[in-house]
Amino acid sequence: MQKTIDRYLMHTKDVDINIRATERIMQQRKSEVESMTKEIEHLEASKRKLLGEGLGSCLLDEVHGLEMQLEQSLIKIKERKYRMQMEQIAQLKEDERILLEENSSLRGKCKTERPVQLITQASANDQARQNMEVETQLIIGRPGSSEAKQQDHVSLNKYESQV
Repeated sequence: MQKTIDRYLMHTKDVDINIRATERIMQQRKSEVESMTKEIEHLEASKRKLLGEGLGSCLLDEVHGLEMQLEQSLIKIKERKYRMQMEQIAQLKEDERILLEENSSLRGKCKTERPVQLITQASANDQARQNMEVETQLIIGRPGSSEAKQQDHVSLNKYESQV
């Protein structure tokens, strides 16, 4: 029986310790929530001031501080924009260099292949001229009828087309 009582007391102590730890954690979380809520309110008020809302209640020093803060932010924005544009210009120059190299390479290939192409094209033109001589006949009437062949047979002699 004593052992059972001792075990009960041990378990209740553990539960009591766990309850206290949980309460302590809850208190920490509550204080964190309160501090974050205050910080959010402060940031929202600061945002409203930066947007120009509610400046009537601000002191002149606060307005000058806001002005300085806005000017510094504007300077940072301009510097970042300038850096980004310089990086973009550098990238475009690199792209231009690569394209110029590729262009000169292609021109070199074109110069070496051009004479072969001209020879091939000249022989193709000669062959096309030879193929332009055509003999045609025009027959009017039903196919197979001998009368139609004799009466309406028109023969066209060689027709040469000049290119």
